[in-house]
Amino acid sequence: PSSGDLPQRFRQVLPRDAIQPIYDPQFVSAADAGWHEKALVVGLEIDGDARAYAVSFLTRREIVNDHVGKTPVLVTW
Repeated sequence: PSSGDLPQRFRQVLPRDAIQPIYDPQFVSAADAGWHEKALVVGLEIDGDARAYAVSFLTRREIVNDHVGKTPVLVTW
């Protein structure tokens, strides 16, 4: 099959690029987030600047474009 074809038993449910990335994420403190203490997050710290991206949000939006410190990052799940 060509690179654009899906294998026989696969079915594309959403069209390509149907889920929009998050381009300007907003953050609150961990205490104000209201997450359960065992909530699954993707954590990132660069030069003392820390972020936590809740997997519960990432499963719906999949991609976050952000800056941590002065470093551009792409977070995906």
